[in-house]
Amino acid sequence: MRFGNAIGTICILLIGGWSVSNAQFPWNPNTPQFNNLNHYNGRIRASTSNFGYIYGITFPGNGVYNGDIYGDGTELWIGGIVNGDTLVSTSDVASDQFGIYEFWPDYPPSGYQKDISPDQDIYPSIYQRPEIKLYSEYTDTVTNPDFVPQDAYENRPHKPLGLRILQTSYSFNNTFAEDFVLVEYKIQNISSHPIDSMYLGLMHNGYSQSLRVVVPPRGRFDMEGYLDSALSLYPELGYEQID
Repeated sequence: MRFGNAIGTICILLIGGWSVSNAQFPWNPNTPQFNNLNHYNGRIRASTSNFGYIYGITFPGNGVYNGDIYGDGTELWIGGIVNGDTLVSTSDVASDQFGIYEFWPDYPPSGYQKDISPDQDIYPSIYQRPEIKLYSEYTDTVTNPDFVPQDAYENRPHKPLGLRILQTSYSFNNTFAEDFVLVEYKIQNISSHPIDSMYLGLMHNGYSQSLRVVVPPRGRFDMEGYLDSALSLYPELGYEQID
């Protein structure tokens, strides 16, 4: 895919981790600030951020946090070719470089993720209205080494693709839509160059953990299971295949 100065939209479905309500670093008007907000109204809980990181999943939700966590988090990765050079930007350069982020929001308070749930009147039907709707913007254009240190994998400073990410996430109370959280990414090329062969991926750090059981390291197991089918809420449908 060749990506010029346009906006592409991608919608991700999260199916149920840590969730921290409105967590943020101490306010500093001279430094871009990370924060994250919760989706807590459905049968799962997930926390989205203003730098492309999703803080895992807990299940069940409905306001009850039972201490069981499914996955440490999910990171946004975007790659492409710019002038013959393959570049990748990520919300967390994982493992041995944990805590190095290449997506950054604007300075506070404008850069904070916002709860925009009150705009419910724009939806023509109650069945289309998310009870919680969160919005944030961030870019991969920060190159200051105080914020984005040198990439140990490439052994060079961060080279941005030149992207702005407009992220909106939705969660619902309705029974037919309570088992997932939707995350929509609108990706804009804000640079002066086209991006060839652009791709987007999500890296999920999968493990199961219970905060109720103290087993070093903190009851954490690097294993998650997946089903190829699940029993529908509607008996006439029987088991539905999961693609």
